[in-house]
Amino acid sequence: MTIKPIGEKLLRVSQLDGYDVVVVAVDRPVARVLVHNNSERWLDLRCGGDGMIALDYQSDSNLVETMTPLDQAPASCQIPGSIKAGNVQMGYALAAAHGAQWLVQNLRELSGLPFRPTPARMYSLTFGELEFPEVPELIAGGDE
Repeated sequence: MTIKPIGEKLLRVSQLDGYDVVVVAVDRPVARVLVHNNSERWLDLRCGGDGMIALDYQSDSNLVETMTPLDQAPASCQIPGSIKAGNVQMGYALAAAHGAQWLVQNLRELSGLPFRPTPARMYSLTFGELEFPEVPELIAGGDE
């Protein structure tokens, strides 16, 4: 087993060739969508302030699409002004811990070892676990 990070901007599907598991932790929706659409087993980590979001390949595809607007502007994981005010938020550490646990459990599963899946979630250190937004089910050709 080899863990190999991609240390460059993810711009092409070919950059994902040969990977069994992909963890994307960037603030660029184009890279996220590239991973969502072209990787079999993936984790998408996001953070802001004291919170984080983790979506994965088992998440409802409508939720993933709703939570990944292509016009989303790049942003820091820190709330604007928080570093200058001495109020560094730890959502990034929460996202990293979730991602590490998710990766270990997925590698155990791929290796045929006992595992416990780490579910997709949205969490705030201040407010606890948060609910994902409800996404209406769209019925193709329906009247609603």
